[in-house]
Amino acid sequence: MQWLLAFLLGVASSGAVSWVVYRRQRRESLRAEGELLRQLAGQGELLGIAASTGLVAVGSTARLERDVSVLRRQVAAALNPDETIRQNHLDLARRVLPANGSLDERTIKELHGLLLGEELEYAGQFRDVPIRVGGAMLEPDGLTLVPEPAQLRDRLASVLQAWERPITGGVALSREQQVDRILRFHVGLLQVHPFFDGNGLLARVLLAFQTEQLLGTKVLLPRRDGNYFACLRRASEGNWKDLLAYVKAKMANSTE
Repeated sequence: MQWLLAFLLGVASSGAVSWVVYRRQRRESLRAEGELLRQLAGQGELLGIAASTGLVAVGSTARLERDVSVLRRQVAAALNPDETIRQNHLDLARRVLPANGSLDERTIKELHGLLLGEELEYAGQFRDVPIRVGGAMLEPDGLTLVPEPAQLRDRLASVLQAWERPITGGVALSREQQVDRILRFHVGLLQVHPFFDGNGLLARVLLAFQTEQLLGTKVLLPRRDGNYFACLRRASEGNWKDLLAYVKAKMANSTE
């Protein structure tokens, strides 16, 4: 009986050691993959990533797996030349957004979940760790800080409040004012970066919906266009002229 007990204890001990070794190797593998993907994603404008996420590969294995999955999707999406906005994306937007374009935190989360629920297990959930973003609005070191998780909701609330003010106040805006309002919301949402991933797609789908509903002309912004990224950067610095001209050109060329 003693030999059987010793054998079972030996098997259990060996299994525990093997599990620890496997987890350590798994973490090292994830860190290495994450570092490589971060280097690729850091070349935002070269790859065409409008807002590539810089996640620090630390913490639990589950956190590492989530961070690496974000980077995998970003690099894969950047290398895919197909247009990201499809008709079904706009159909999903119409399911949750009122005809007047009114927005709140709930609808932002719901739309993100609908757009990316099949790809991201955390779709519709605000990020809960600090991140850095590069690609569209770069600082000299190539990355820019976005709001900490604790500040995220307040910053988003300010962007949403500015968007909602004409609606709640019954203010009639000219076409030019509507375009300005749409673009300021677009840039503001990208600057807040409320989700781990999919912020660019969400912002472009919302802009397409907003221009279609409020201006009668659906504007589909490209995912991979250096001019678009450059205009976003200048708008984030306070120069809106180029982004306004860029979108107006898209509106003029629209056949819808």
